[in-house]
Amino acid sequence: MADNARSLIARVLVAGSELSQAIDRGIMPEMMPDALSKEAWAFILDFNQKYAAVPSMELFEEKFPNLFLDHAKEPALYYSDKVIEQYVRNTAAKLLLSSAKPILADPLGGLKALRSAVNTLALEANPSTDVDLSQNMTDRITSYMRLKEVKGVDGLPTPWKSLNEATGGWHPEDFCVVGARPGAGKSWMLVILAEYLWNLGFKPLFITKEMSTEQIGRRFDAVHYKLPYKEFRAGLLPDALEQKYLEQLSAPPDKSPMIVVGQEVMTVSGLRAKIEQYQPDIVFLDGLYLMQDEKGGESQWMRMTNISRACKETAQIYKIPIIATTQLNRAGEVGKGRTSDDITLAAIGYSDAIGQDADVVLGIIRTKDMALCNELRIKPLKVREAAMDEIVLEWDLHGMRFTDRTPSLEDFSIDSEDESLDF
Repeated sequence: MADNARSLIARVLVAGSELSQAIDRGIMPEMMPDALSKEAWAFILDFNQKYAAVPSMELFEEKFPNLFLDHAKEPALYYSDKVIEQYVRNTAAKLLLSSAKPILADPLGGLKALRSAVNTLALEANPSTDVDLSQNMTDRITSYMRLKEVKGVDGLPTPWKSLNEATGGWHPEDFCVVGARPGAGKSWMLVILAEYLWNLGFKPLFITKEMSTEQIGRRFDAVHYKLPYKEFRAGLLPDALEQKYLEQLSAPPDKSPMIVVGQEVMTVSGLRAKIEQYQPDIVFLDGLYLMQDEKGGESQWMRMTNISRACKETAQIYKIPIIATTQLNRAGEVGKGRTSDDITLAAIGYSDAIGQDADVVLGIIRTKDMALCNELRIKPLKVREAAMDEIVLEWDLHGMRFTDRTPSLEDFSIDSEDESLDF
């Protein structure tokens, strides 16, 4: 029988970054099944607290020469869940045995004590974060001043002030979905967002399901080097622009990697493997609806539900934003009497769960008239803590200009003498 506690220790020593997963799951030394494992886990936690790192295997073996560890192939989160399951199983069995006599002697009092003990065990198995709002004023002041300093954008920013004001940026654990009708600009949107963050020094991971890596790379170059896409795609750049482009490519900038992964990532498990391999700051998934369901849902609706839930869990596990694209159904079309006001979360194709699981849902609208005017509109279909105002962007694929045409919140002010400000 596998010793999941020692497997967890082994996994954390080898993959130090996964210690945070075990800590988040609330794995404490007392949950370990034997004294030596308890001592070893306490040593790892104390070492991490002091040095913000995991001890080396050499140091650990020197400290615990009699603790034999097997190779651990699964992620730390898997072993953490197994440790909790075993801890709950053992503790609950002891509680039931120890409660038998008290319940026989005093049924109501014994049952009350058992209920209290079970509730405590439930909290240990599913730790919660409780905050006393009457005691954390200092934390709230610090939080507000930080928001003031960054002008409300406390996540990874986008190129557009209006979108930053609507979302506050992309935050750890966010699962965000960009939906559009075919050909409206979903893939371009993700490339622009990824290139912008890469320019700022962040490490994006781009998973392309709709296009080849070569196509995404070409679009990235067009955005980054400001190349007119139609001419660039046809190999017809003007001589001077072509020479400049080739010279820039021969001397790549000294920045973090911009990783583009092709269609071999078929499942969310494959996505997680790439996250562990590259340790990105943010993930862009172009073509959520093309992923395969590992749970084998019988219907398209159930398959997309499983994939959506797994993507949200992945964002939570790795504490990074995941921005994914999907299709809008015909309810997302504008024209023939329909306006953007008619588009709701119901326009998200394949599954209602996408709208439920996502923290942010953005609908992209680009009609033929908008294309002639080099315009694209973003309708926030779901944004927590923000107004749902439509965002208007310049969308020029020739000049590679993607600027914000939406009035900013800074264009408006609150009168400090307004009586409505009285608390």
